[in-house]
Amino acid sequence: DILYVGGSGPGNYSKIQDAADNASAGDTVFVYSGTYYECINVTKTLRLLGENENTTIVNSTVFDNVSFFILPGADDVTISRFTVINDHINGYSQAFFLASNNNTITHNIIINRGDINIGNDNGITSNGNIISNNTISAWADGITLSESTQNIIENNYISNNDSGAICLDHSNNNTVTSNILSKNLLGISLFSSSFNSITNNTISESEDTGLFIENGAYNNISHNTITKNGDEGGVSIYESTHNQIFRNQIDDNSNFGVLLEDCTKNKVFENNLVKNKINGRWINDPSELLALWHNTWTDNYWGKPHSLPKPILGFTYLGWFGYYVPLAIPYFQFDWSPAQTPFEISTNQ
Repeated sequence: DILYVGGSGPGNYSKIQDAADNASAGDTVFVYSGTYYECINVTKTLRLLGENENTTIVNSTVFDNVSFFILPGADDVTISRFTVINDHINGYSQAFFLASNNNTITHNIIINRGDINIGNDNGITSNGNIISNNTISAWADGITLSESTQNIIENNYISNNDSGAICLDHSNNNTVTSNILSKNLLGISLFSSSFNSITNNTISESEDTGLFIENGAYNNISHNTITKNGDEGGVSIYESTHNQIFRNQIDDNSNFGVLLEDCTKNKVFENNLVKNKINGRWINDPSELLALWHNTWTDNYWGKPHSLPKPILGFTYLGWFGYYVPLAIPYFQFDWSPAQTPFEISTNQ
């Protein structure tokens, strides 16, 4: 069945929540253009469809609340074609909070004080969701995964967020692909997250870092364009192992192109590392002095042809002299077979 909200038809509901409550599992709630001042709790399998994503507006003015809350057990929900805003002048709100599985959030516009949260750090997981073709410009994070797996985040445009565009926290086996991320604090960040695929994204003009990994393993970072990012540069990886940084365009970042700090057994290969302040750098402490050689730099293009191996300066930190002066021993790692011409970085691999 189809239940209608707004419009002038007989029996149409005036509130989205009333239609959702009266619908049966598997029904569609169609919402006509207009502004709806409410928060919606979804407790069953439904399709919630706006008439037009630019003119069907959910304005959740409730302080510190969720505009669309998909509760545990309400699997296979689709929410599409809404503009979601929260014009409360203070505090933090969420546009979508997913606490169930296999949902689709697509073709929505999220502005002001809202974001998309998938699971949380209180033991709520949300797996197998598709988050696609949304436009997000919000006060907080863009899309956050917490303790959730097998989600697909694709073809979203996320800009001007005061925090990260896409954040994975203790989340494994997810796919983040073909997103455009511009002018956020962070582009993509992974914390204690492994076996994820980060591909074909464009990450530019982040205030801090384009792509950040801490305590992650076996992530595939490939065919991304990472350019013109800020304080920490393009790709920064800390205390992580067995990640592959492959065939990316990493250029014009104001600090590092690729930084590996306290890392082992990562592989950086076939990237274009061009016009960064420092194209490649590694840092380790003495306990990792032997293990650090297990990081591999190979077949990268370094801005010009190199007939000899390309040295990559790094440091082993021994501690601090007083409070301000680090004690460090410089060492070199090498790209033993640097590429002579730049790679063509396709976004359709």
